[in-house]
Amino acid sequence: MTKLNIETKETKQSLLSEMASSKGDELVYKTDNKALSSVAVDPISHEYFLLKSASVSEAGQPSIVTVFSIWNTMIGSSLVSIPWAVTEAGLVLGIVMIVAMAAIAYYTCWLTVKYGYRYDDFTDAVQKRFGNGAQRVTLFASVLLLVGALIAYHVLMRDALYSIVAHVLTSSSQTVDLWTPTAAALLILAALFPITNLKNFSIFVKINTIGVVFVAVIVGFICYTGLTTFTEVGHDVEISYANQNWGPLAGMLSLSFFIHNAAIPIMKNQRDPSKNKRDLALGYLFTALSYIAVAILGYFGFHDVHRFGKDKLTQNVLNIFSSNDVGALIARLSLFLQIVTVFPLLLSVIRRQVCTFFFASEYPSAFHVFTFNSIMMLLTTSFAVFYPNVGSILSYTGALCGLILVFAMPVAVHLKSVPEGVSTPSFLVHCVIVLIGLLFLVYQFVPVQ
Repeated sequence: MTKLNIETKETKQSLLSEMASSKGDELVYKTDNKALSSVAVDPISHEYFLLKSASVSEAGQPSIVTVFSIWNTMIGSSLVSIPWAVTEAGLVLGIVMIVAMAAIAYYTCWLTVKYGYRYDDFTDAVQKRFGNGAQRVTLFASVLLLVGALIAYHVLMRDALYSIVAHVLTSSSQTVDLWTPTAAALLILAALFPITNLKNFSIFVKINTIGVVFVAVIVGFICYTGLTTFTEVGHDVEISYANQNWGPLAGMLSLSFFIHNAAIPIMKNQRDPSKNKRDLALGYLFTALSYIAVAILGYFGFHDVHRFGKDKLTQNVLNIFSSNDVGALIARLSLFLQIVTVFPLLLSVIRRQVCTFFFASEYPSAFHVFTFNSIMMLLTTSFAVFYPNVGSILSYTGALCGLILVFAMPVAVHLKSVPEGVSTPSFLVHCVIVLIGLLFLVYQFVPVQ
């Protein structure tokens, strides 16, 4: 999670609502223009760059808007990899892991809101309790998380663009020999690199407001495929209850349920702050139910990949469909349009964080920005060409950064913040939470037959 500077006048004005900082049991309300110049949100979600929940009246937003904002921010492009990850883990174990991870992430997210509410960003709470070193580690994890998301986005755009163009060429009886996934990755590099060097991305922020429609199309397509397949051959599907290869799902869920710093600005716009804990729980509940629906229906829909002419399920489930499948074509187009507006904004956020850390300026010079964007675009293109495994990318990134941002830091801040200390059972429970995060990371490197 990171700070996102809002540069458009309209967006900044919409964010100038009353913000609360907690002081003991007392809520002290204030308006802080400087604090509102940055918003922290989830990188893998289409709502990363625009929290519609921030555009509320001075009275604040009702609970239903808060709950929807939490769900809307958490649901993202990892949806296309969840069916593959659940198939690897086993259907029953996969559902259990989704429920358990949702519960743990909700609790640690609530700790983030509880102790970060009075600050602009949770990293400030970390710095206050553990010093600059811990804050740098948290910021490093945030940047690494964003870089992983950027790489995953390039891979997903490559897959979608390749299939879309292949469909157009085939429909017009043109040869597709020269059109390859590598060519698609290089075309994305050539098209997006000039855009990443722009200073004003307001048009992309505005376009991204309809990202929820694109996500709805993807979810609808996966669920529809699962329902139709289950109706046809549901009783013939052999269910795998649990498998050893649950590591990819563990890492992916650490990222999929990561909304921790985004929850702070959302909750600060709540009309009734006393309902924050309940609304956060409802947001996580609806998100978990969405992932479970995609997991179950995706498992049945894509379990028999031979029906699609494939030998195994791909990490991006859309890749098992031919380029001529109309439903898949619409889903791919939705995915591509969603990501292409987010990609330059996400790169801008990474650049601002890195440049501010090293040069104390978000835009030190055109040369610095050009060089940084060149390095990042070459990095993402290299992965798209040589390691286009989006599920593995999300899994490794989620496990490593999730250990720091989801499991360890919220628990550490909580244990440090209780003056009288916690009871032994409570301490042990919190240690187990951190150990689960560590297990998720270690298991990414355990070879599974």
